[in-house]
Amino acid sequence: MNKYSVIRSILALFVFLTGFTVSCARSSDSVGHLDIINESGETLEFVKVNVCKKDFSFTNILVGATVSFDFPVSHESGYSIAVVTASGQKISSELGYVTRGFDFSDKIKILADKATIERVDVSD
Repeated sequence: MNKYSVIRSILALFVFLTGFTVSCARSSDSVGHLDIINESGETLEFVKVNVCKKDFSFTNILVGATVSFDFPVSHESGYSIAVVTASGQKISSELGYVTRGFDFSDKIKILADKATIERVDVSD
């Protein structure tokens, strides 16, 4: 190899690694937003959501109220939700899907006997 081939190879490697680093940095900046809406007809005594290996807990969510939070989308994940109502009913569900590289906005509605999800927005 002559010295120009070596320089060209080093330059190509540098360009590749720079592009890869920028791509990974963008992916790790992904953010999710979740609204939890109480449409159950009674107070939610306890709500726990797990997404992207992080737990988010809330207590005493009144009928018609909404709680919201943002979370880093670090990898592929779904929402795991556990609810206990004022009457003692337990609702649990696995819902939705998020993955890094995109920003998500979702709504989970807690109904009398189940949870539903609605995708509001996704952007890259």
